[in-house]
Amino acid sequence: MALADKTSEFATTRAGVASSTSHHIAVSKYPMLTVLTNSANTQWSITNSGFKSGVTLIDVLSDACDTVQVVSDGSVTVAFKAGAQKAYLPTTSLNSAGPCGTKTQASSDSSSKQDSGAFRSQTITSSAIVSDLACALAFFVLA
Repeated sequence: MALADKTSEFATTRAGVASSTSHHIAVSKYPMLTVLTNSANTQWSITNSGFKSGVTLIDVLSDACDTVQVVSDGSVTVAFKAGAQKAYLPTTSLNSAGPCGTKTQASSDSSSKQDSGAFRSQTITSSAIVSDLACALAFFVLA
């Protein structure tokens, strides 16, 4: 899956913990929100998602390309199935290529206006996603 190439900042942007509990951790690395749990089937509301209200996020790791909506206070509720990790990106960041491609032109997509200023689109390869997940998992396990 490819993202619209707007900037090359992803590689140099630091990851930070957006929110955590004793069973969950959300790591934000612009424009990706990675969410991990050590519980099997649970829900978690991430209060500091880093996205504006109305933005639709898509889990690029799920076979079904599951989506969640950021609500008015900037939070997002994640449903875990069998403890599977999640890696969310704004749908406006995806082009039409790949299994989760949802748009063809960001400039003509009305939802692209919703997340402008929240996160900018950039190229992220699958290896970058795996690398971010590995770092987040190491943090989660060692914390």
